[in-house]
Formats: sequence, C-alpha cells, structure tokens
Amino acid sequence: MMSLKEAFMNYGEVVDGKVEGLEGFGFVIFISSEEASAIISGMDGKCHTLWDA
Repeated sequence: MMSLKEAFMNYGEVVDGKVEGLEGFGFVIFISSEEASAIISGMDGKCHTLWDA
C-alpha cells in the first residue's frame, strides 16, 4: 500500500499528506499553487481507498 503522500507525489512536490478523522478525509500540502492545481485536474472525481494513514 502507498501512503497518501506517495500517491500525490506524481503531481508535484508534496510537503505533507495525512488522513484524519473517522471519515478518512485526506489532506495534502503542496509546495506551490500550480502543483495543487495539477492534482485537482489529475485526480478529480477518482476514488482512492487503499492508502495507509
């Protein structure tokens, strides 16, 4: 299994990634807004459930 941070690294430099709460919401911090925009375009609408917290 890959971590949340590893799953998002293909879209840019990830500062941090973690899953919180009972609902399993994921939070990812990128180094720039451009990289954050790339992740929105690249993974929007996709369901991912196999990450380690």
